[in-house]
Amino acid sequence: MARTSAWLCIPMPQEQGLRDLLTAIRTFSNARFGVQFGHSGRKASTHSPITGRGPLRPENGGWTTYAPSAICYGEGWPTPTELDAEGLRRVKKAYIQATERASRLDLDVIELHGAHGYLLHSFLSPLSNQRTDGYGGSRSNRTRFVAEVVEEMRKLWPENRVLGIRLNSSDWQDGGLTVDDTVTIASNSS
Repeated sequence: MARTSAWLCIPMPQEQGLRDLLTAIRTFSNARFGVQFGHSGRKASTHSPITGRGPLRPENGGWTTYAPSAICYGEGWPTPTELDAEGLRRVKKAYIQATERASRLDLDVIELHGAHGYLLHSFLSPLSNQRTDGYGGSRSNRTRFVAEVVEEMRKLWPENRVLGIRLNSSDWQDGGLTVDDTVTIASNSS
């Protein structure tokens, strides 16, 4: 089976295992639980923390990474494949499927990982998103894919449950995402 940089899905066996765990916990606690969905984008294909982190090259068992633009994460990292229309649909579908599975569980919160160079952050940042289509350029275009994902998830996630997103406040680099950008992005979400 081919590996990709997405780890956001809750596979069926995990769904049942999580259901069993939550059912057991509910016998003695009403604690709230949530799940975080992330797609590591161009930061994927890494060595595990125990083996030193860093990029895992294809010749050493690494896999194809995906991003809004074909810009590597850093020196020594592989250049990701720029997501085309089909790739965008595939990623969005994975978020939708994960949301469907999560909605069947006794969870209170879904948090999207849109920070730290993950895929959604890469769409928001002008440093990593240099697309020339409707998903790149202006702040509203760079925000479009994230907004589409959130909109589709909100349709499936019950209104009485929290749907949030983790964002960077700044890229801390010239030409990158600023605090003002992030305030505007957060202010425009519903």
